[in-house]
Amino acid sequence: MCSLPPKRWPPSPRLPLLGATLAAEPAHKRRYELWEVPGGLQCSIIGTCLAHQDLVRLTRRLRLAIEDGAADYEVHAYFVREASRPGEVARVLQKELDRRFEGQLRRVGRLKSDAELSVFWKEAYDNGRIAGAYWAVMTYSHVSEEFRQKAFGDVHMLSHVLGRTTHAAAVKASELESRIEELEAKLARQAERHAEAIAARDREITRLSATRMNVACYSQENARAVQSVGVTVAGRRHVARERALVSARERARHAEAAVERLEAQLRRVARTSISRRRRAQSAAADAVGACPGAEACRLDVSPRRVLYLGGRPSAIERLRAIAASVNAELLHHDGGVEQTADLIDGFVTRCDVVFCPIDCISHGACERAKALCRKYDKAFVPLRSSGASTFKRALRSVQP
Repeated sequence: MCSLPPKRWPPSPRLPLLGATLAAEPAHKRRYELWEVPGGLQCSIIGTCLAHQDLVRLTRRLRLAIEDGAADYEVHAYFVREASRPGEVARVLQKELDRRFEGQLRRVGRLKSDAELSVFWKEAYDNGRIAGAYWAVMTYSHVSEEFRQKAFGDVHMLSHVLGRTTHAAAVKASELESRIEELEAKLARQAERHAEAIAARDREITRLSATRMNVACYSQENARAVQSVGVTVAGRRHVARERALVSARERARHAEAAVERLEAQLRRVARTSISRRRRAQSAAADAVGACPGAEACRLDVSPRRVLYLGGRPSAIERLRAIAASVNAELLHHDGGVEQTADLIDGFVTRCDVVFCPIDCISHGACERAKALCRKYDKAFVPLRSSGASTFKRALRSVQP
């Protein structure tokens, strides 16, 4: 078993300046290998096209071991260094990137002019598919130096934008946590005051009950005297005490209702706190991870109608039952197997949220549904698999 180098690795190759001149390659070579990419862009390529989890998976494939305490940057720097020279690690990286972005490589291979490349690059940038487009642009020899510099600049600035977004999300999450702590402390103080009021009510009820029992005993002992004399002062006091007891019980019922309302409010605040923390963590993970593109959200109201695009026909009835358990109606389109893709437009406009299992649907149908969701401001939730449990968890995640 091989091991990665010690924790103190040499620095990764320095990124080129936007004005730097890229080294020329022989005109007959159609594509560069990873270590042949001019301008020392291996750092930018690996950081953009492969996530940290991908690099960890490749270490197992290469029979390498990551030392305890090694930082993510150190793993990244090791692969950048190995990618800059021919060897087993560089070849494995080359095959992984070619396999993952085969479609983008074919498209760029057919493009000839910078104008065509600009249209392709803008489409990939707007749709969040920068990784594959960046790998294809940087490895084809017919792409001009000016266009490579433009693509590098866009990716470089995008990293700054993602960094600022992550920082803003973290600051907002911290402010919300402080506000939640203040509200929880306030509710705790109110609950304490109401508990004291309930205790005082119970003491008053006990005192009045004892008084009533004493009065009852006294009345029984002096029944003949009361009947002959009529309503005495003691009798009037007894009536007054009865009325006071009724009033005390009424106040107790109001106090109990107030306590129940406060407890319900405390539970809502706790649920809101957990939901906001999860959203902040998800935003930070998205900013640090691979490229953006997946869209998921929590709706303001429970979805009444959901669209399941693709999947296995045998599982649809099971999914329909799961949707019915949360009072939602499930619409299904098979993604173009038997139903035409044009019907997707009508389905999207009639639903509140679209679920799309990426392991069991055509790429074209998925992209079409995603574009329609963006157009009509619908929630689009990609699923890792077409299993019922995955759909059930995703359906719960969009509940308010």
